[in-house]
Amino acid sequence: MLNRKIVISIYFSILALSILEASPTSSSNLKRGRDRNLLTFDVEDGRNKIIKFDIRYIEQSQFEDVVHILAQHSNEEALSASYLASSGLEAMKRVWRNQLSEKLSVACFKRGSKEIIGILMLNKNQKKPNDHTRKYELIPRFSIFEHHLINEYLSGDSMYVSPQYSRYGIKKQLLLATEPVCQDNGLEVAASYFTSPSLNEIAEEAGFEIIRDCGPVNRGDPNNIIYFRSKRYYY
Repeated sequence: MLNRKIVISIYFSILALSILEASPTSSSNLKRGRDRNLLTFDVEDGRNKIIKFDIRYIEQSQFEDVVHILAQHSNEEALSASYLASSGLEAMKRVWRNQLSEKLSVACFKRGSKEIIGILMLNKNQKKPNDHTRKYELIPRFSIFEHHLINEYLSGDSMYVSPQYSRYGIKKQLLLATEPVCQDNGLEVAASYFTSPSLNEIAEEAGFEIIRDCGPVNRGDPNNIIYFRSKRYYY
């Protein structure tokens, strides 16, 4: 009986030691979390072939690749083009680098490839002390913080999808990826400006509701309205 107790005691000691050795530290948990796929999806390419895509956080080693891609396509989105015209490309690059440094931005990849085929720049906006009527360039006297009763939210900025993959619904999936990003970072709301009819349609499909009409992109096209939209997540 004594021998049996000794054997059992040794067994549980070895088991406990194995569990401790196998358990990752908190830093490795964080790393593993950032390395995971935030979202995966399959799309048929029209030739009865399925293409698999993954959306992940942008790694630091890819920051300059992202800046280069966005710089090449900065004229394709109304607000980016306006900022480019007023502030210049180098100022835009500084903005992108600052956003990337927050490590919230995401990219889409074809399964098994490291080529970036889609980008959504994301950053955290926080309410400033005594900021009850925060003014936005396009929405004066409106505060999203008061609208949602929050102190911070996930802000979407530049979006890019490679023309080669434009028909695979990647923009919608990038917007849907804001949910795991919010969840990872303790945020309840994602919000952004949407500056074209096609983007607004995609945002509607992804569950982003209009909270402000910001008027037309330019006076010559009254039907092309900029909308400020948001989506709230509940955990």
